[in-house]
Amino acid sequence: MKKTLFLLLLYAASTHLLLAQSTFIPNANFILKEEIPCPFNPDVSVLWPTDWMIYQTLDDTWMGTIDSTRCISGKVGQNGVFVLDLSQIDPDRSLFVRQTVAEEDEIILKSDFVYELGAQVSMGSNDSLLVGNFCEDNICSGVILSVEIPNEAGDGVTHRLNTANFSVPAANGFSFAQSCFVTEYFPDGNILKDIVMKFKFDDEVLDSDLSIFIIGTSTPLYGINRVEELVFPQSTFTGESYSANIREVVQPDNPSDDAPYLFVHDSEVYPAMGNVTYIEGRPEVPVDEPVQLRAVFHADQSIHFQPYTELRGALVEAGDTARHQLTLVGDGVEFCFPSFVELVVGDGAEIEFRSGNIHFGGPNSCIMLREGGRIGIPDNTRFVYGNGVGALGLDKGGTIRIGSGSELVINNTAILPNYLDGPDRQFYMELNPGSRLTFGEDSRLIRKGHVEDGHMLFNVYMKGGILDDSRLSARDRRLINRIYPEETKMEADWLRIQGNPSRTNLRLLVEARASDPTIDWTIRDLNGRALRSGQFEPLPGMNRQEISLGSLSGGMYLLEVQRSSERLIRKFVVSR
Repeated sequence: MKKTLFLLLLYAASTHLLLAQSTFIPNANFILKEEIPCPFNPDVSVLWPTDWMIYQTLDDTWMGTIDSTRCISGKVGQNGVFVLDLSQIDPDRSLFVRQTVAEEDEIILKSDFVYELGAQVSMGSNDSLLVGNFCEDNICSGVILSVEIPNEAGDGVTHRLNTANFSVPAANGFSFAQSCFVTEYFPDGNILKDIVMKFKFDDEVLDSDLSIFIIGTSTPLYGINRVEELVFPQSTFTGESYSANIREVVQPDNPSDDAPYLFVHDSEVYPAMGNVTYIEGRPEVPVDEPVQLRAVFHADQSIHFQPYTELRGALVEAGDTARHQLTLVGDGVEFCFPSFVELVVGDGAEIEFRSGNIHFGGPNSCIMLREGGRIGIPDNTRFVYGNGVGALGLDKGGTIRIGSGSELVINNTAILPNYLDGPDRQFYMELNPGSRLTFGEDSRLIRKGHVEDGHMLFNVYMKGGILDDSRLSARDRRLINRIYPEETKMEADWLRIQGNPSRTNLRLLVEARASDPTIDWTIRDLNGRALRSGQFEPLPGMNRQEISLGSLSGGMYLLEVQRSSERLIRKFVVSR
């Protein structure tokens, strides 16, 4: 569905009408315009798209107090495109283009459904638009959709905010915003209230124009498939486990294989933190022992979740604690998480990423790994988790499994939820030979809750794999604890390196004898060239010694250590 909307937006750049014919947003292509008195200063006339208003606020939020000193007017560009001359704005503040749907024109969205949101604009300068989630409203430039739903008490309303970030403008200035959002079971309560386009600029924006082409939504052509539970037929039993295509374990609501799958919340209770719906997997024929259940999603399929849902295996027959092991396998599928959805994975459930994409609509959209839950990367696979938006929650008892020859790239915010504190509140995983965990360009590792005084760390058992945290800040890297297995002491092994890779200092354990007056050391590159050297006077027995790495760049080096006539050479890695 996402590809379809993207192509529609591209085509709309030239036709300017196509998407608007099927969208529910009034004047979505901004083709209708009118000259009216400025609401903030009636003595000034402005040209605005019909049903839309243009403004800036004093606090840079879309619902903040409007800056009444500025009346920002548009003009008609080529092919009727609506254009804003940005010399009119305060470049230090965000610009908002907003439509609030009038009560008499109330738009009720379909319940329990999946929508795609998209927009297209163009900048005269392709480096003027700031993108990301570090601004007010948790979005710098993008689209905000406010959907009204009943509140939990039933005596008022609340709002779900759906967001879509604009892309970094291409060389031709075009920028797209694209995301998914889901509605909930409220039959008369998913009411579209506000549609907002937000723009944050850099200091060079004064000489630029902003062309606004279109904002719109699309819906699946054949509807959706609801997922309330996953039931594995006996025919999918392989002799040791159950493995099935998703259509074998979910009764599809329509014949299309690529209709989105929506994991739904129980309609009998209000979706809230205290009312989580567990979507469970179980064999169709009950069994007395826990079994592995694997449901596979393929290319051109997409997976969506309503808020406050959790994956887990069902209890085994006649059991009260043991659960089946449920795995969702993404093999080319697209996972899409709206900006307000956090999916909890626990109780023996796993999401395995073979291939495909994962899209997060905002900084609070997240997969949270809790007790017994994990993310898996199979052998010979590279998967990128996130593109700077969204999060990965690393709670106590969750873990990450990376296969041989595989790499997981975390490219958004990894969160240690340290709201409850104690020495045993930790996250653990292991890296075995051939496995690699990389923190990407847009990654962070943070604690929430007890930020400064907490105990929670990201503990990694280093069993031959590689952990690349070089792109994290020094503050973030302090939350990683590498755990190395105890080395078997050989008679000739009187030298050990602790903490390899190292960053600033090389920590050594050197066993000296009474006949060893000094210990000499030399750091060499892989070509044998000496880079640093020194010596120290040991005491008989085991000595701890730190060697400064100075300005050595990241990479692999050789450490040569000599005691009397004996010499040992060890490889080590500098991680900057």
